[in-house]
Amino acid sequence: MEQDMDIPLPSRSALKAQVKRLRQAVNAAGTPMTHVQALEAVAYQWGARDWNTLSARADDTARHGYV
Repeated sequence: MEQDMDIPLPSRSALKAQVKRLRQAVNAAGTPMTHVQALEAVAYQWGARDWNTLSARADDTARHGYV
């Protein structure tokens, strides 16, 4: 799956915040999720094969309204 080019990729810090929110929400719903599982899930949502690929594509700086 390839990332939609119309949607800019958030900064690495914004992606990490997304991972944290996902893990908290899933765990709060009663389904255990490890940090690694959350990293990989967010990477998949952004069209990357894994977290390392997504992280390498992301900048450290915020842009387009993402923190």
